[in-house]
Amino acid sequence: MWSPFARGTGAWGSVMSFLSTIHGRVVAVSSVLLLGLNLRPVLSGISPLLDEIQAATGITGTTAGMLTTLPILAMGLCALLGETLNSRLGERLGISLGVAAIIAACLLRFGMPGAGLLTATAVLAGFGIATVQALLPYFIKRTFPEDPGRITGLYVTAIMGGAAIGAAASPVLAGWWRWDAALGFWALPAVAALLLWQAAARRHRSSSPQPRRG
Repeated sequence: MWSPFARGTGAWGSVMSFLSTIHGRVVAVSSVLLLGLNLRPVLSGISPLLDEIQAATGITGTTAGMLTTLPILAMGLCALLGETLNSRLGERLGISLGVAAIIAACLLRFGMPGAGLLTATAVLAGFGIATVQALLPYFIKRTFPEDPGRITGLYVTAIMGGAAIGAAASPVLAGWWRWDAALGFWALPAVAALLLWQAAARRHRSSSPQPRRG
């Protein structure tokens, strides 16, 4: 039966669908940017605090240097495994695990950790960063097929911005608290990035692990 409200209902449904699409895009872009911002403070925050870290822990210059070089080595290793990580873990789980590793690395730096634990957090952070960097491009290309280059540009800009923020803010935070609290602080924005990523991944149905073939 014809209803005078049918056309209005259809128009309203179209509006709601359009608004939902826009909201989903905003969530996805915001998630990509926040993830990018959180990929460097865990590393860049260390360099300006090295003197304090060495004075407090007694680590050698060689060990202090490893705190920044080991993550880079881990990142290089995982960069070669992007396709494997995507097929084994999928975007949602893999990126979630990567951010969780960054959060854990930051939290483990609380309480004036020694040389061994500091080195372990550097490796953990490196693998976390590398996992996110290896998988997030898949999400960008699939979610923004019409313009992946622009979103990738924003993502790279966010990474560079996060590095600058980490390097500039960590000494200030150490002045307010201590160096370990300054390094541990970066777990907070990483938690926010993880929560927003979960929302974006649910909305856009990020890829899942592929079953192994026997």
